[in-house]
Amino acid sequence: MTGQPEWKIEQPPVEDMMFPVRCMHCHGVYSLTHVQVTGRFTDCSVWTAPCCGMRGIDDRPWVRDRHYQEISREEATSGGDYYDIFGMRHRGGGR
Repeated sequence: MTGQPEWKIEQPPVEDMMFPVRCMHCHGVYSLTHVQVTGRFTDCSVWTAPCCGMRGIDDRPWVRDRHYQEISREEATSGGDYYDIFGMRHRGGGR
């Protein structure tokens, strides 16, 4: 197979993202509208993170905080500090 892996979905510019989130695994920023869904269940959808390839990301409220954090467009474009699920402050952002 040549080229990018199939989970590596091209993301729109940060300022055009409809639902930007920060990946809690690699701290990249991606849009929930641009992911490869790998499964749909009665209580959630499951996908692979397009920034780092982490599998099994899902949108159940009690699970999602360890996989991604919803952020504003301003926060996504600023690349500013962010807080992880344990409340620890980290410098800079990234994509």
